Amino acid sequence: MRPDINKVPNFYQRYVELIENENIVKDLETGRSDLLSLYESISEQSANYAYAPDKWTIKEILMHLIDTERVMSYRAMRFARKDETALPGFDQDVFVNNTNPDLYQLQDLVAEYKAVRQSTILLFKNMPEANLSHSGTASGHPITVLTLAFIIAGHEKHHLAVIRERYGVVLS
Repeated sequence: MRPDINKVPNFYQRYVELIENENIVKDLETGRSDLLSLYESISEQSANYAYAPDKWTIKEILMHLIDTERVMSYRAMRFARKDETALPGFDQDVFVNNTNPDLYQLQDLVAEYKAVRQSTILLFKNMPEANLSHSGTASGHPITVLTLAFIIAGHEKHHLAVIRERYGVVLS
């Protein structure tokens, strides 16, 4: 099952379109493997690399992925339980700017990512299929639980591509 792209808020369509399969749990597991393979090959020093001024470091990207996944999973859980409370948006730059990546070791961030992703996988794996079509309002837009799952997987895939493309100098 895939979300109807015409019902996905414009900003998130690019992430949903990156996911080719219909088995979202399998996509989340594949994304986890891809991310871990990449991040476990990066040194602590390289994790502090940003390819240009005012761009996120590799470590900040991982922090951003963790934060975003937590927000999207929370939204999915609320909407799956038929909570009709409209949920506010969040400003990714405020989140990243209010972390201090120097306080974190890369291996600790990777461990945190693993825990968050395992929680997300179990949320969707154990969710009744009917609940995937439940919807709510987030950031002022209607959105389904299934769409939120696809956003999580596609958002990660997007950032992994950015790392490979723009941070490649530290990956070799």
